[in-house]
Amino acid sequence: MKYLAILLAALSWLIPASSHAYEKEAGKLASERITADAGELLSPIPVLHGGRIMPLDSFAKVHLLSAYHKSTVKGEDKEKLGYNQWFAQLVLDRDAAYQIKFFRLRNPDLIDHLGLEERLDGLFSLDELREPIDSKSDEIQIIYEKDTDLRTLVEKQLLDLNNVVRTIFAVSRSLTALTPEVMVMDAKLAADMHFPAGKAISYYQLSEAMPKLEPILTGMQGKPSNEHTDYERAAYAVAEQMFRMQQYESSFQSIALIPPAEDPDSNPWLSPWEAIARDDLTETQSSQLAQLSEVILALSFKEDEKAKELIPSYIDSLDITPNIRLEIPETINAWKVPGFLAGIGFTLPFSKNATEMLYNHFDSFEYSLAFYVLGFIFLAISWLQANGKNLRWVSFSWVTLGFLLHTYGLLLRMLIRGRPPVTTIYESIIFVGFTCVLVGLIVEWKRRDGLGLIVAIVPGSILHFVGFKYAIEGDTLKPLVAVLDSNFWLATHVVTITIGYGTSAVAGLIATVYLYVRLFNQKNKALLQSIAKNFVGITLVSLLFAIVGTILGGIWGDQSWGRFWGWDPKENGALLICLWLLLIVHGKWGKQLDELGYATMLSLTSITVLVAWFGVNLLSVGLHSYGFTDGALFWLTLSCGAIAVITFVPAILIYLRDRANSTPPQN
Repeated sequence: MKYLAILLAALSWLIPASSHAYEKEAGKLASERITADAGELLSPIPVLHGGRIMPLDSFAKVHLLSAYHKSTVKGEDKEKLGYNQWFAQLVLDRDAAYQIKFFRLRNPDLIDHLGLEERLDGLFSLDELREPIDSKSDEIQIIYEKDTDLRTLVEKQLLDLNNVVRTIFAVSRSLTALTPEVMVMDAKLAADMHFPAGKAISYYQLSEAMPKLEPILTGMQGKPSNEHTDYERAAYAVAEQMFRMQQYESSFQSIALIPPAEDPDSNPWLSPWEAIARDDLTETQSSQLAQLSEVILALSFKEDEKAKELIPSYIDSLDITPNIRLEIPETINAWKVPGFLAGIGFTLPFSKNATEMLYNHFDSFEYSLAFYVLGFIFLAISWLQANGKNLRWVSFSWVTLGFLLHTYGLLLRMLIRGRPPVTTIYESIIFVGFTCVLVGLIVEWKRRDGLGLIVAIVPGSILHFVGFKYAIEGDTLKPLVAVLDSNFWLATHVVTITIGYGTSAVAGLIATVYLYVRLFNQKNKALLQSIAKNFVGITLVSLLFAIVGTILGGIWGDQSWGRFWGWDPKENGALLICLWLLLIVHGKWGKQLDELGYATMLSLTSITVLVAWFGVNLLSVGLHSYGFTDGALFWLTLSCGAIAVITFVPAILIYLRDRANSTPPQN
């Protein structure tokens, strides 16, 4: 690559800088040139993004979700495009991709601020947004310098839109070093450089042929322009195109596809532009870049069969996608297993890449939610019949099927990450929902009257919806922050405390059911006693997990930060649940709470869970800063208020009725 650097330096005074003019011309050779399978062919190629290795399948999905919040989009001809084909168009067929409307703007004030016209669907294309966004660059810089709390809604949305638009645009230009963008019009020059005449070639191909081009251009220096031959002018035109590409495109490095020579999991990867500019590539890296170039060119020229042959060999050359191996870890001190067992395990017949693609394409959580809703429908119909036993069994079957899919999704995440599924707020939401459904199914298996189904369906469905909100915000498989990078403590403290969240929520929900049964069916003492027995038992289980999880967290804190307890907000939240449950249990055992009081306080347990789980994150302080969420205060307040209303309305009505019934009539 040293020839390229020398040449461009020599020609820089001859070629005027005009990246804007270049951009208007760039990409014209790239339009309408990919097949409908290009996206799927690209999808298994590994890329480093967000600190982890993922398939382009995930990279494409994350970026489309960031802009559109859906994994499919309508193309120019209103045809449905999956995220892989959208991505293929974005990097290989840019003119078409820039016309696709996948940016959704809902706020009319923001639309007006950008000088755009409001639309019913609120959808805009990249071409429509880039110029308005660029015109606001000075204003955006001022907004960036403002305190977050002082920004208006329009300013916040403008910043978000600016980030997404610039990110998507940068991604779209990141493979231009490998896509066919340059034409060598002179047949003799093309033949001398071993390029087919009249066929576009890539910047990378030209850079590899630079030793043949450099002597021609060197000979032009010092000669009057009227003495330049057509052959020399053609060579100069090629060099000019290369210079403009290098000047404008080389800064776009969003897709890192070339792994480092050592430790690809930890060291940075190279984008195609970075790799071409380096003169210290290893022989392996140079070979990988050449193979990747062949893949991109094959897809660009609709040579899918050739691409199918090239892609597997290219992926194999990276040597970074081995099959998943399950084994007892070498670092066994924390696990307390005999040393001779370390490393014992077995290898699965599929890789993390393949598992992640399966996870992306088969959304088990969406199907799980569908079965939960279906189970609720059959349960509701069963209530309308005098004997709804058969329909309850149908409902139980649907919920069980949903639970199995729920479990399947969690297992896939565990295989991909190699960790327990509780490392982020998103995963904790999914896992707490899993816990609630599991406990609900156990209760239903014992009772067989629909109570367990309610306990399973309501939190399972609600938490799925909450999880979907987090899932559309980006990558849900991000690397762990350093403090969480311990499989032992994730498998003990975090799993235990999260089970405590789930069982506490279940106990509170059963207590809420008790209140409404007592309000509308107070004469059925046997039913009330059986429900009370269930929520008392689950309270003790949740208390056990909450206390053990909190103690384990203290031990982890002592190992990580050198202190068992530091009154960190997250620690205080865990303690809050323990104290609340202890207060309820002692109130019952000390006969300070009757059954109504016990049920009322237990029904409010979900509020303490929400405060400990989400509320403490809103403080944005403490060592557990890895779990913060934005914009959750409104929904947290609304949820806590709804729980309070749902609890106090029946409790107060029952109290007033019981008091009225116990008051002796006056003479």
